Amino acid sequence: MPLPSTLPIGPLDPAKIPKPVPMAPGTAFEPNSLLNPSSVTRLFEGQVLGSESVAVHPNGRDLVMCDRYGYVWRATKKDETSYLLDERPLAHLGAGRPLGFHFDPRGNLLVCMSGAGLVMLEAGAFVKGGGEKKAKVILLTSAVSRNEKSNLHSSILYANDLDVAHGTGVVYFTDSAAIPPLRNSQGFWDTMQAYILSLAQGEPTGRLLSFDPSTGLTSVVASGLWFANGVALSPDETWAAVVETNSLKVYKIYLEGDKRGQKEVLIDGLPGYPDGISRAFSTTKSSENSKSSPPLQDGFWLALVAPLQPAAKHLVPWKLGRMLMAWMPEKARPPLKPWGAAARLLLTKEKKKGKEGIEIEGWLLDPTGAALSSTSAVTDAGDGDRLFFGNLAGGYVSFVDSASEKVERAKRGRRRRGGGSGGGGGGGGGEDRSEL
Repeated sequence: MPLPSTLPIGPLDPAKIPKPVPMAPGTAFEPNSLLNPSSVTRLFEGQVLGSESVAVHPNGRDLVMCDRYGYVWRATKKDETSYLLDERPLAHLGAGRPLGFHFDPRGNLLVCMSGAGLVMLEAGAFVKGGGEKKAKVILLTSAVSRNEKSNLHSSILYANDLDVAHGTGVVYFTDSAAIPPLRNSQGFWDTMQAYILSLAQGEPTGRLLSFDPSTGLTSVVASGLWFANGVALSPDETWAAVVETNSLKVYKIYLEGDKRGQKEVLIDGLPGYPDGISRAFSTTKSSENSKSSPPLQDGFWLALVAPLQPAAKHLVPWKLGRMLMAWMPEKARPPLKPWGAAARLLLTKEKKKGKEGIEIEGWLLDPTGAALSSTSAVTDAGDGDRLFFGNLAGGYVSFVDSASEKVERAKRGRRRRGGGSGGGGGGGGGEDRSEL
């Protein structure tokens, strides 16, 4: 990690300057308290520390978390509202900070290890009765493949989030910035300091990468992102929704054909800093009266990890302001206001062109952080009902039921009052502050 004195701080592209959206009544981002102590259930408080996300095992019962120290934890469903955490972790993933993770079609756990690359924990780790002893942790990739001429031997320094194409098995994942995290005095990799320096630098060094397990090749799909963060694939897996945290944007990035790597803005402006994005599913099955039919993806869930910070709003556009941010000691940084937030994004299609976009249906909010905070990722259990929340800076994960229904009820309420339904495409407690 570079020292502030050696960090090249350049002018900022005007197109990257954040465009905050107010939390105004009658809009998709009107204030609410849909996330509160009575609607949110916390899990494993004080046991699982800093798990960015929660993954639901393919068996539909078990939950998997990766803590800030690199340990993988499993919990088994006891009843409709409680889960039993294993007494000890299943595995340790090695050096680096686990961020986004998902299961692939074969039941392997794929993990973005910031500071290391893309890591896989074999499916055998999740076989109960001793099968975990046979499983291995495998580093799939730590650099762009040599046959990528424009990115010869380019290291992956800040692997952040991923999604897996079920049709091909290809893994699409983000490399947030060209500044890697370092291990801190608390024993884990400090992603927050690396984030602050990348914000101060103003250089869009983030990328969307792909890893093909059939060939072992790692390729650059798109570059020029100012802190590339969450990634989630469209239903047909021909494009990905990719978060650009620093500019408060979500992009549509094409994955195939002549348009591969091209970017289009899906959301330009948010009321908070976007982090993880994941597939959202309809509460209606794709085939009527079929319990075995696959879930129908109808949009995305977007995690908003923190509200906008007034100091950053005034400092980021200016080179001198970002220089001050780089030099500011951690203890002098303004504390992040705690909140919990996740927005529901609905897929739409233009009638004439058949072009897909998104509508911001609404959001779930805990304005005080009393029930949950630092919502770094959201995971739809697959039925559009139960939503799990990762907590990058806290000591628990959590869930809320009837998530889509809550958003839909709020949307109907706005319509009755004459408010809008949302926007899209171009519109739009004390915590550890060492991470983002």
